[in-house]
Amino acid sequence: MKNRLMFTSLLVVSVMMIAGAAFAAPSAGATPFKGSWDSHEIPTFDPAPPPNAVTMYVDLDAWGNATHLGRYTAKFAAAVDVAGCGCSEGDTIHFIGANGDSLYGVGSAVGVSVPDLPGFHRVTHHFAITGGTGRFVDATGSFTVIRLVNLATGVSSGSFDGSITRPNGK
Repeated sequence: MKNRLMFTSLLVVSVMMIAGAAFAAPSAGATPFKGSWDSHEIPTFDPAPPPNAVTMYVDLDAWGNATHLGRYTAKFAAAVDVAGCGCSEGDTIHFIGANGDSLYGVGSAVGVSVPDLPGFHRVTHHFAITGGTGRFVDATGSFTVIRLVNLATGVSSGSFDGSITRPNGK
């Protein structure tokens, strides 16, 4: 337990350092990075089942259309503190663009219930771009995903917006 707490603390500090650099003002070579977002998530609870759960592990498959990527698919993973803040840190995302190039990021999120839509949460993710393959090698930047998730089905939709810098304009 002590080792897990130490690992988690170090991971949080690392993510905050990366995010702090990436969420700074966009550099001169930054261009808009935005797109649509549709997804399906599969939650796993620990301990199971809810309402006693402390952590919800989320594996999510997303797809949409985005600048720089075209039609994309994405894999996302997070560990959500459902007993406390309804938030996560150390989230990972991996986009695969229309031509096979990949884009990676790390971030955090928070989900809140939507008062006028029972059974739905609005989830806001903040990601720092940490690189990728092909045109995205050494890419940096940041983006925010805002999506509405149906808790009964795990289906969500939304959009994202931010900026990306690709060295040498690749």
